[in-house]
Amino acid sequence: MRFRGGIKHADVLISRLHSVKREARDRVTIVMHGTNEFTPEITAKCIAGGVTRINVNKMVLSDYFAFTNANTGKVPLTTLLEKGTGLIQAQCEQWMDDIGCSGKGTTKY
Repeated sequence: MRFRGGIKHADVLISRLHSVKREARDRVTIVMHGTNEFTPEITAKCIAGGVTRINVNKMVLSDYFAFTNANTGKVPLTTLLEKGTGLIQAQCEQWMDDIGCSGKGTTKY
C-alpha cells in the first residue's frame, strides 16, 4: 500500500493501517517510509495500526547534517566527527524511546 497524503492526512493512513492489519492477520510486514514529518504521537498510532518497520534515516541525520554543514573547516576533524556521531546517537536514542523499542533488544556474547 502506498500512501502519499502527508502528515495532514495521517488519520486516513492510520485508518488504512488498522484495516490492513485486521485483514492480513499478521501475515505481512508493514513498513513505513517517508515519515519525516510524523510526530512521535502519529508514529505511535501507526505502530498500533500494525507497522513493524520504520525508516528514520533522514530524521536521525538532520542534526548531524546541520552541525557538519555549519562547522566543517571551523573545528578539527576529530571534533566534527565525535560531535556529529553524538548527535546521531542522541537522535537514535530519542526515536527509540518515542516508538517504544528502547530496552527491548537482547545482547548475546
